[in-house]
Amino acid sequence: METNSSIVTPIAVHVGDELVLHTVYDHETQRHTIVCDLCGLLVYLTKHGNSSYFFTHRRSNHCRKLAEQRRLQEEQARVSAILNTMGSSCKGALVEWKPGSVWSTYPYHRHAKNDLPWEPVAIENDHWLRIRSEDCTRYAFEGEGVCPTCSAVPTSLQFDRVMKRAISAADHTPWMALTYKQLHASLRKTRKLSVARRRITDNQRLVMLLASHDVHRLRRLLTVALRKGASPRTLISRIEQSIEGLYTPRGGFSSRELDVAFLAKALGGPQLLYALAHSHGLPSATTVSRHTTIPHLLPCISKPTESEMSANITALCNPQLKPAMLLRSQDLTVPEGAADEPGRRPTAAGLILMIDGVALEERCRYDTDRNSILGLCREHSQHLRTRVTGLDVVKEIEQALHGSETSPTTTCCYGKDGTVAAIAPYAKTDYYTPVPVLLSPSCKHETGEELADWIRTFLDVWRTHPCGELVHGPVWALASDGESSFRRARFVLCMTELLERDAPLGRLLRSLRGLNCYTGPRGLCGTCDPKHVIKRFATLARNPKGILVSDTLLTCHDLFAHLQTLPGITASKARQLLDPTDKQNVPKAVNLLQSLIRLEDDTPAPDLPSAAHRRLVLSFLAQTLGYFLLPFISIQMSLSDQIRLLATYAHLIAALWIKHGTKFMTGALYADSQAIIKNIVITVARLQLVDPDLPFYIILEGTDRLEGLFGDCRTQDHNRNFDALQLAEKLATSALIQGIFERDPALDRGHQRLALKDAMGVDHVNPRSWIGNVKVGDVELAAEWARGRAEANTVLEKYLGSAACVDFDAAFPDDGGRDLLRPLGVYVGCHYDPDDARTEAAEPACLLKDLGDGEEPDPHAGHSSQGGGTTAPVGDDVSADGDPEGGFDDEPEGVGLDDFLRLSQRVGNAPQLDSLQIFSEDAFLEIDGKSYLKASVVTIFLTAKRSRKATMRILRVRGVTLEDLHGRTHDSLNMQDLDGEDLIKCGDIAAVLIRIGGMICLAVVEILEFQTDGERLRRTTSVELSEMEREDSPVKALVQVLRMRKVQDLSDDTADTRWLWDHQYAQFESEKRSATTGPKHTFLVPGALLFPLGPSVVAPPPPAEDEQPAVGHEGTAPTSRMTWSLSAAQLEQTLESAWSALNPQLDEIVANIDRLPFAARSDALPYKDETGPQLIVKDIPELLSVDKLSGNRLVPCFLCGEKLTVSRMRNHVDVEPCGFCGREGKCTTHLSKRGSSYKISSSCPYHYTGMSYASACKTTVSTPSTNVPIHCPFCPARTPLGEPRTIWKYNAMVHLLMEHCGDDNSLPDLPPRFIVDMHISKTEELAMGIATEWTDKWREENAVPDSDDIEEAQQELVASEAAAQKRSRAESTTVGIERNRKTVRTR
Repeated sequence: METNSSIVTPIAVHVGDELVLHTVYDHETQRHTIVCDLCGLLVYLTKHGNSSYFFTHRRSNHCRKLAEQRRLQEEQARVSAILNTMGSSCKGALVEWKPGSVWSTYPYHRHAKNDLPWEPVAIENDHWLRIRSEDCTRYAFEGEGVCPTCSAVPTSLQFDRVMKRAISAADHTPWMALTYKQLHASLRKTRKLSVARRRITDNQRLVMLLASHDVHRLRRLLTVALRKGASPRTLISRIEQSIEGLYTPRGGFSSRELDVAFLAKALGGPQLLYALAHSHGLPSATTVSRHTTIPHLLPCISKPTESEMSANITALCNPQLKPAMLLRSQDLTVPEGAADEPGRRPTAAGLILMIDGVALEERCRYDTDRNSILGLCREHSQHLRTRVTGLDVVKEIEQALHGSETSPTTTCCYGKDGTVAAIAPYAKTDYYTPVPVLLSPSCKHETGEELADWIRTFLDVWRTHPCGELVHGPVWALASDGESSFRRARFVLCMTELLERDAPLGRLLRSLRGLNCYTGPRGLCGTCDPKHVIKRFATLARNPKGILVSDTLLTCHDLFAHLQTLPGITASKARQLLDPTDKQNVPKAVNLLQSLIRLEDDTPAPDLPSAAHRRLVLSFLAQTLGYFLLPFISIQMSLSDQIRLLATYAHLIAALWIKHGTKFMTGALYADSQAIIKNIVITVARLQLVDPDLPFYIILEGTDRLEGLFGDCRTQDHNRNFDALQLAEKLATSALIQGIFERDPALDRGHQRLALKDAMGVDHVNPRSWIGNVKVGDVELAAEWARGRAEANTVLEKYLGSAACVDFDAAFPDDGGRDLLRPLGVYVGCHYDPDDARTEAAEPACLLKDLGDGEEPDPHAGHSSQGGGTTAPVGDDVSADGDPEGGFDDEPEGVGLDDFLRLSQRVGNAPQLDSLQIFSEDAFLEIDGKSYLKASVVTIFLTAKRSRKATMRILRVRGVTLEDLHGRTHDSLNMQDLDGEDLIKCGDIAAVLIRIGGMICLAVVEILEFQTDGERLRRTTSVELSEMEREDSPVKALVQVLRMRKVQDLSDDTADTRWLWDHQYAQFESEKRSATTGPKHTFLVPGALLFPLGPSVVAPPPPAEDEQPAVGHEGTAPTSRMTWSLSAAQLEQTLESAWSALNPQLDEIVANIDRLPFAARSDALPYKDETGPQLIVKDIPELLSVDKLSGNRLVPCFLCGEKLTVSRMRNHVDVEPCGFCGREGKCTTHLSKRGSSYKISSSCPYHYTGMSYASACKTTVSTPSTNVPIHCPFCPARTPLGEPRTIWKYNAMVHLLMEHCGDDNSLPDLPPRFIVDMHISKTEELAMGIATEWTDKWREENAVPDSDDIEEAQQELVASEAAAQKRSRAESTTVGIERNRKTVRTR
C-alpha cells in the first residue's frame, strides 16, 4: 500500500525558474495528468509521472496554435469589456473607390461566394462606400467610429488587388473577378465571333490545302499575292490554280534564291538547275543570267600589259563584287592611309599576291571583244601579229607554231601552262578567298628576270588603281609554287632593300639573329606554298639518292623497313606511302611524315646496331621535318608555338646545310621553306604594328587558296581541261562562286572532318577549324625566336651528340653576310641546280605516258616548240567518231553554245542556232569568196596535234588508281619472301677493297641498297648471293664505310684483337671537291667485289682516356649502345681473299683495279692502330704504282724526246704498240665495256684518264688519230668479266698476221664489228701524211672496203645489234612471265 500511495502522490514539474506545476493522478487510466500552462489542455503522463511528455507537448505546433487562439480570445474579451464600459458601435470603414462609379466598377457578385473578408455596408456617393470586416468587433473607440479590424481592411493587400483589377484586368482573367463594366466590354467582343469563326474556317482551309499538296513556288506565290493585298479566299484560289497548273507567279525571287540557282548552274550544270527549278521553284537559267553579271577576266594576249591588268582589277576587285579586304589600324595616333612606306609604321593589313600555274589545252582561241588570237605563249609571241585582220595573220601564226616544209624551225609555242595571279588578304577570317586578277599562257621557258619584269608592272598598277590598294590594301608578300623561275623572280623582286634598324619594323626584326631582313620595295617579301614544301619533303624521302644526315645516308629502303615496325602499317601500306608516282598527293605526304614522327615513341628499338643507329638518325630527320609540318596541321597550337617550332626547323636545317649542303636537302627546297618562315615572322611583326588584336592564320600562307579556285574551274562542267579562254571564263565564275559563299557561309560545305586533333594525312585546314590562340599581340617574337634556336641545339645534342651543336651567334653574325637564307654567305636556291631534280622533277616514268601528254621539257633547256608533235590526241572527252562528248553537229568549230547565248544577249534577240545571223560582220573572214567565222578559222588552223589532255575517265571507271599504274611488275622497294640463307640484304655488313690515293686497303661497309643494270635500273633490298658473286653480275651495291677502332681483350673469354664500329661513317674526298656538296659518303661497288662478313653484336668498352673523337664528326649517343664487332684475323683473311680475286699476278690487274672504289683522301681509311695503318695491301705490282698525269702536263716523248701534253701524246705516237707512250712491252692497257660506253685502264704513265672513248674514235683536224684500244674477237678472254683481249687499233693488222694467221698465211673471217672497229678512213690517213693514191692502191690490192661502204655497214650493224638486244629482252620477258605463271600455279 505504501508503494501505491507513493505513485498517486502529486509530482511537482518545474517550468523555468519561477513556474511550478503539479500533476494529478487519474485512477481510471492509472497515469498522472497535468494541465498545460500555454493552451490549457490536459496532458497524460506516465504511471510514475515522467514529465517528458509534457515538455514534448509544449514544443508542438498544435500547442502553439491553441495557445494563440486562447490569447486572442482573452484579448477580445478584455476589449469587449472595455467597449462595454465606453458604449459606442463600429459603423465600418469609409473607402474612396478609385476605379470609377461604385455601381458599375465594384465586383458585388464576388460576395456571393464569400471569397472576400469584407462586405459593403453603405454607399456614401458615386465614388465612396463603407465596408466592414467579417471580424468586426462592433465597437469603436471614442471619437473614431471604426473598430481597428475594419480600419485595417482598406490597407490590406487583397483589397488593393481587387481595386487594381477593377481598374485594369489582365487578359484571360476569370469572369468572376471582373466588374460589371469589364464584363460588358467582354460581351461586346463576342459580337465579332461570327466574323472570326468565318476567318478561322478560311485559314483552316488554307492550312489543309498546304498540308495535302506540294504547292509549286509557294513562297513566291504568297509574296506576290500579299504584295497586292489579297485576302485569304484569294490566296486559296491562287493556290488551287497553281496546284492545277493554271497559275505561275512571276518574279519575287530573293537574292539568296538567285545565288543558290547560280551555284546550281555553275557547280552542277544547266540540267541540275532545270530540275531544281521545276522541283523546288528556283529561278530558271534565263532569270539567273538576267540578274547575275559574271565579271570578265581578260586573258593576256602576249606578255601581260598594264591595260589588261587594269581592266581585270576593275572587273573583279570592284567592292560591289568583292567586299573590301582593307583592315586599317585601330590606333588613332597612326596617320590615315594604307601606304607601306619604308621606315614608317604600317597603317593597314596587307595582302598576298599568289601566282601559280594550271595546265592548258594547247590550242588558240579567238577573242571577239579584242579581235585577237589567244593561247600563244607570252615568251615567244611578242613578235607576232595577233589581231585578226585577215587570213594572212592566221597563216603567219600557224607557220610560227608548226613550221613549214621549207622552214621547219618554229619560233613560237602554244601556251601549255596558264599562269594565274590572284590577290587575297592575310588578316581577314570572313572574306579570305582569292580574287583572280591575271591570266597569261606560258610555255614555261621564261627566265626569272623576265617573270619579275611583268610582276613588277602589276604591283605598280595595283598601287595606283582606284580599286586596288586604296580599297583592299597593300601587297605584302609574293607567293608562288616551287618552280625555279618563280623562285628566281622572288629573289629579284624581294631581296633589294635592308630593313632600317630605327624603323618600327626594323626594331622588331633586326634583333632576331639569323633572320634575313632584306625585302623588296615597300617591304615586299617572297614566300612559297607550305603544302608544296610538305609534298617535296615526302618526295625527298622517297628519292633513291637518299638523305645524308650526320654522315649517315638514309635511303627509301631504310624508311620502308622502319615503317613496317609501326602498329597498323603493313608492307603494302608502307610501299604505298613511299610510292613516288603520286607526288602531288598531299594527304599521303602528310601521312608519311606523321608516320615517321611516330617511330620514336610507337616502336621498339631495333636489335641490330646498324638498324638501331639508322632508327636514331631517322627519328632525328622526322623530328626536324615535323617542326615544319606540325604548325600547319595541329589545330590546337597557338601562334607563339607555331613561331617557335618554325624557328627550330629553320635553325636545324641551317645546321645540316652548313655540314652537308645539297646531300641533305636540295637548294630549292631549303630556300622555299626558309622563305616561308621568314615571311611568316615578318607578317606577324607587321600585323602587331597595325593592330595587336588581329588574328593571323599561317595556314593561309602560300598559294593553297588559289588551288581552291582551280578546283572550282575543273568542276564547273564535265570537261576538266580547258584552254586559255575557257579558263578565263571559269576563273571569273569561280570568283563569283566564292563571293556567294562569303556572303552566305551556310551554303559552303567547308571542312568535313569532325575532329582534326591527332588526325593522320590532314590536307585542307581552314581558319574555322583552328582552336589555338592566333592573336598577333600575344606573340613575343624575340622570345620565341630565341627559344626555337635553343631547342634546335637541344635536338641536335639529343640525337647527334654535343659536337653537333652549332654556335648560331658565330654562324650568323649580326653585321655579317650570313643568315638562314645564306648560311654559307651565298643565297641558296636563287639559281637552278640540277640537284633540285630530287624534289622538283616530274613523276617517274609510268604507263600514264602512253595515255596522254609527253614529258615537259626542262625549263632551263633551250627553246623548242611542242607544236610539231605527231601523237594522236587521246582523252576522255573524245568519242569514237572523234567528236567531243556533248557537242552539237551544227556548232561551228571553235564556237560553243555559250558563245551563241552570250552574243544573243548583246543584240537583245532570241538566239537562232540554225543560222549565223547573230554574229556581226566583223566576226567573219573572207576566204576564196566565202565567209567563215574567225573563231572557227583560228581553232582549225591553230590547234596542236597533241593538244588534248587525257583525264583517264575509262581507267577511273574501272577503279584503277595511280598506284596500280606504276611499278606493279617491278617492286623497287622490296621483294617478297626475303628469308633464306642464300640472300644478302640491305643492312648486312661486308668488306671491299678501296683505293685511297696510291694505297689499297680493306674497308668494312654497310649495304644500303642493290642496283641491277638492265633495260631500266632496278633498286632492291636483297639479292641472291650466287647472283651477286658472279664476275659478270649486273648487280651493284650502294655502301657506306664504317669507321672502326681496334680493341684488345674485349671480354674475359676472348683474347683476340677485334675491330669495333664507333657508330659513325667514313668521309671521302675527291681531287675536286664541290663547296656545296661536300665530301663523299657512299660508293657504288660491283657485287662481285663484296665479301659478306659475319660480325657479332657486343657492348663496346669505354674509350681510353687518351682517345680523342675524330675531328669533324658528331659524337652520337652514349657509348653503351650495342655495336658491331669483327675479328682482326677474319678481316686479314678477307683482305687476302679480296686481293687474290683481282689476279694481281696477271696483267688484267690493270683493268680489275679500276673496278675498285677510289678516293683521294679519307678521314677513316686505312684503318689505324697505335702502330700505323692496318688492313692494307702491301705488295702492290709495279705497274699499278704509276702516278697518272693531268692532260695538260708537258712530258717528253719516249721515242723522240719531243715535249707534248699528255692529251696530245696519243696523236704523236700513233704507230707504236702502246698508243699512249709509244713503247713496246712496257705498258698494259685494257678496254672494258660499261653498259653502252667503254672504259680504258692502263699502267702507262702517259695514260690520259680524261679521254672520251667515243670522241677519240672520231678524227678531227686537231686530233686526226683514232688509235684507240679495241677488242680482238679471236683472242681468249683475259678478264674476270669475260672480255676479249685488248689491242690497239693501229696494231690490229699486225696482231692478226702474227697471232691469228693460218697455215696458208690466210686471215680468218673477220666479224663485221671488228672490221668497223679497225677501219681507218681516208681523211684520217691523209691527215696523218698518207697520200690518197697510196690508200686507194692498198685497199684495192687487199680488198679493203671503202669508207662509204664502212659507214653503210656500220649503220646496218647498229640496227642489227639493236634488234638483237630487243629480241634478248623479249626472250627474258617471256621467261619472266612463264616463271610468274608457274609461281601462281604453285600457289
